[in-house]
Amino acid sequence: MTATTAVSAASPADATAARAVRASDDLADLLDRETAAVRALKLEGLDELIRAKASLLEAYEAEAKRLAEAGDDLVLLDATLAERLRGASDRLQRSAAANGRALEIARNAGSRIVEMIVECARRAQHGPSGYGANGRAAGGTRDAAVSLRLNQTL
Repeated sequence: MTATTAVSAASPADATAARAVRASDDLADLLDRETAAVRALKLEGLDELIRAKASLLEAYEAEAKRLAEAGDDLVLLDATLAERLRGASDRLQRSAAANGRALEIARNAGSRIVEMIVECARRAQHGPSGYGANGRAAGGTRDAAVSLRLNQTL
């Protein structure tokens, strides 16, 4: 959690804004952790982060909806709280952008690796493979190496 989560709420609009600051900070913290894990290729525990991200995103969306419903009452926000809300929103946008870039880079790298593996496998299949009707390797002599194929899905 960041320092912006410790906010007081004097009015209903202040309480709504304080919850929105907390939700923004929590989501930004998690996005920063996920971004760091992806960049460091630490994939262990990433599933847990993704599930937590979905949960925090729901909480953030609920608070954003409450803020939108507060409408004109937001102009009456405590100045310090209003600044914290802007800061939390800006930070969340930066964290989300960095997270999106890191995930896109990782996805593209994974696709390139799969393409390289497929290309290497294609080049390695330079002759007939399998067995002929006589039980010998197709196209080979008696002493020819036996070609084995394994169906492995990535």
